[in-house]
Amino acid sequence: MKFLHRRHHTTAALLVIVGLTAACGFVSGIFFHRNEIFPYRQLTELISDRQSPGPEYDYMATRRCMDRISDGAGRPVARILVVGHAYGTPGGDNRGVDPGFAKFLSSSGDQWDLMALTGDIVSSATLHNLRLARDQLSPYAGRLVVAPGNHDVGTTNDNALRDVFEEVFGPTYSAIELADALLVFVDLSVEWTLDLEQRHWLEDLLVDDDAYSRIIVFSHNLVWTDYVGTDVLPNGLAGLSGEPDFALLLDLFHTTSTPLMFVAGDIGVGKNPGLYCGTKDGVHYIANGLGGESDSLIELTLLEGGGLTVHPIELGS
Repeated sequence: MKFLHRRHHTTAALLVIVGLTAACGFVSGIFFHRNEIFPYRQLTELISDRQSPGPEYDYMATRRCMDRISDGAGRPVARILVVGHAYGTPGGDNRGVDPGFAKFLSSSGDQWDLMALTGDIVSSATLHNLRLARDQLSPYAGRLVVAPGNHDVGTTNDNALRDVFEEVFGPTYSAIELADALLVFVDLSVEWTLDLEQRHWLEDLLVDDDAYSRIIVFSHNLVWTDYVGTDVLPNGLAGLSGEPDFALLLDLFHTTSTPLMFVAGDIGVGKNPGLYCGTKDGVHYIANGLGGESDSLIELTLLEGGGLTVHPIELGS
C-alpha cells in the first residue's frame, strides 16, 4: 500500500481532513442516531451468534413434546390457528402477510374459530399494510387476535405505530374466553416485560383463574427462552436493553392450578427453526414462525372437558 505524506501538497492534506470529518459524521450518525447510544450489547451478541454455532436443534424432540401435550380424548369444541412472524422473510417486498401463508389459506378452504397472531404481522406497520393483512386473514377465522411485535407497534410506549395498530386491530393486549379456556394476549414489545397497567390488568384477570380448564398466554417475544433452555433462539432482541426476566411474568401465575401454556412467535427467520415445543415444571411452551427454511403454523384444538391437541402444519410440505 502506498501512503501519501502530508508534506507533498496542502490540497491533499485538506482532502484528508475533509474525508476524516465526513467519516466521523457518518460514524456518529450510526452510533448516536438521534442522541441514542448505539446498542453495543445487541451488536456484540449478533456478531457472536454469526461466529459461533447456536444450540443444536432437535426437531423430533419438539414433535414428541407436542404429542405428549396432546390429549385426543374429547369432542373438539374450538380450533385456533397460531401464526408467528406472519409477514415472513425479512427484506421481502410483500406489504401484507407472507405470500406462501396467504396461498395456504386460500387453498385450504379452512376456517378457524380464532387466529392467534403472535406478532410481526407486517414488515412495515402502515395503515395500508395492517388493513391489508387484516383483510387477507379475516375470511379464514371467526376472530383475529394479536400479541403485537416490534414491527407492529415499535419498542416504546408512545409512538405513532401504536396508534395505527390500535386503529386496525384494537388494544395491544387483550383476553378472551374460548370454550372453557382463557386466552391471554400480552404486549411485551417494550423491554420484553409488562408495563404496570398491563400487570394490574392481568392480576385482576387471574382472580378467577380456577374457572377455566386451561390458560394459554400468547406473546411475540420469546421471553422464556433462557428460563426454559430452548434449542431455538429469538429472531432478534428488539426492545430489550437488559436481560429478559420471564420469572416476573411467570410469578403472576404461581397460585394457579389451572394447566398453563405459553406461546411465542419470534422464531423461524433464516436458518432459525420455525417450530418449538418444551415443558418445564409442568408448564408447556410452544413457538412457531414464518420467514425461513422451515415455515410452520400450529393448530391448537380445544376439546370438551379441557383437553387439547397440538398439531404443527408445515407450509410447503
